[in-house]
Amino acid sequence: MDPITIAVLAPYALPVAEAGAQYAMRGMANASPGFLQAGTEMLRIFLLPLGVLECTVGMPFGFFGEGVRDIAHGAAAPFSMTWHILTLPVRAIGAM
Repeated sequence: MDPITIAVLAPYALPVAEAGAQYAMRGMANASPGFLQAGTEMLRIFLLPLGVLECTVGMPFGFFGEGVRDIAHGAAAPFSMTWHILTLPVRAIGAM
């Protein structure tokens, strides 16, 4: 696109962009809890190697039960994160 076309179309595009901005901001506000939940689940994936470490090295010190719990939470985290990411468009329109 050449600069002349941009200069000619800018006065017509600005009111349209301003009208759509309020809907975009509302959609982002509705979807933001989903982003936070997906980020939390992404961090919970690191419980998997921590649980393996607790089950092996920490077993003599009584960390085996916590390690098994962390392995279970870490193994379920990718699926939960995928669910939160897939529901982001639904959250953006305000259905959740």
